[in-house]
Amino acid sequence: YKYGGTTTKTLKIQVADALPAPEISSVSATETGTITLTWQPVQNAAQYKIYRATSQAGPYTLMCTTRDTMYVNNTGIAAGSTYYYKVKAVASGKKYVDSKYSRIVTGVVVLPSPVADNI
Repeated sequence: YKYGGTTTKTLKIQVADALPAPEISSVSATETGTITLTWQPVQNAAQYKIYRATSQAGPYTLMCTTRDTMYVNNTGIAAGSTYYYKVKAVASGKKYVDSKYSRIVTGVVVLPSPVADNI
């Protein structure tokens, strides 16, 4: 038996770059139970996923997927409660992969000011 030569095949692997994590620029809360997050746009992001938890350690729940760079959370909010948010940029196409999470930010829903009764 004669054993022939070796066959070599070249396989090209292209590694996709990860998008940078979104930078949350502001978080605000109102007495009416609304928390608003805004962040800087991430180049090549098709959309963003916003996650919320009641503990900084989690677990985090996906609250919204949006193309905007602002999220208004006005449902499922309890006065006096603290919520933790993080945002992830979702890539468009195959050239990039989704970002890591943003830094975690805190939103505290302030209690309404007491109203004095007119006597």
